[in-house]
Amino acid sequence: MVLNFWNPEALSTNLLLITVFCFIQEKSPLSTAATVESIFGSSFYGVGRGLSGLFGGFLIDKLGTIQAFRIIAATAIVVGIVYGIATEVNQIFWKTFKKS
Repeated sequence: MVLNFWNPEALSTNLLLITVFCFIQEKSPLSTAATVESIFGSSFYGVGRGLSGLFGGFLIDKLGTIQAFRIIAATAIVVGIVYGIATEVNQIFWKTFKKS
């Protein structure tokens, strides 16, 4: 059962990395593209994966597995909603900015 949740991870993580690096190449100047890619890579692999295991372990230790995963799921939903709202606000802002 658990393996079914890990199967898409290889595909989704690789697609994320390809998308981010293509976005960086497209949006950043050629002279700073390598620096931006390095900052992203160190943030994603070093800080992101390191701290997620640390905080996840603390949550599971203090609250238990079920409650910790509920908190992580609720946090992911809230972040997704905030990201969606920010994206819509950004699109509305740029549409009105281009008209004027």
